[in-house]
Amino acid sequence: MSSRGRDLDRLAELEQERDFLLASLEDLEREHDAGDVDDHDYQALRDGYTARAAAVLRDLAASEEAVLTPRRPLRWGRVGAIAATMLALGALAGWLVAHYSGQNVPSNNAVTSTNDKVAQLLAGARQVAPIDALNVYGQVLALDPGNVEALTYSGWSARILAIQQAAGPARTGLIQAAQAKLAQAVAADPSYPDAQCFMAVLTFRDLGQAAAAKPYLDRCEAANPPAEVKGLISAMATDLDKALAGAPATTEAVTPSS
Repeated sequence: MSSRGRDLDRLAELEQERDFLLASLEDLEREHDAGDVDDHDYQALRDGYTARAAAVLRDLAASEEAVLTPRRPLRWGRVGAIAATMLALGALAGWLVAHYSGQNVPSNNAVTSTNDKVAQLLAGARQVAPIDALNVYGQVLALDPGNVEALTYSGWSARILAIQQAAGPARTGLIQAAQAKLAQAVAADPSYPDAQCFMAVLTFRDLGQAAAAKPYLDRCEAANPPAEVKGLISAMATDLDKALAGAPATTEAVTPSS
């Protein structure tokens, strides 16, 4: 078997173990809430599952890096599946890795250090590829679940990965995940222009829903978005108006930087 084949097999094994451990944690929480597991057993089991999950997630990150190293053209369907998983589990993964790799997850009396850590992570996320950015944004959301920038740009990173793939389940799953994250961002801070703008792009370009995209576009423009975001939506605004008027519009996907 080739080295890449072994990498893929190892990745599949780790994914199965991760899914088992995360499902076990969820089952344990339900059983504890229902009173079927006492506090002592709950604490011991939770710590054991969490430690194992953290180790698996670290191994999984290393295996994903090996698989995604471009020895040859990337299999974007595989990338999409990995990215969708990272987006769905990002907050939990970020907390687990932080907690069991020697980093401290700040408490309420460490607001300043939390803000500093979030700022550092957000700055780093802007410098990496979308699939790596998803993991970083997951760590931000573990520290600050309502962070509108992390919600917005994790959704946008997923959208960028989606449009680099052929039509299929991986692309569809990523678009749906991106839409969900952007919807959370819009709800978290309706005045944040980037979330409104990106939701307009996804709703029109990817979902083909001109009427639904129009309110997002209007709020985007009214919020005075940054120049790079304004440039992204300027051409789309013309196409959207044409679509609403029943005229032919350009609906190919736009591929901006993250």
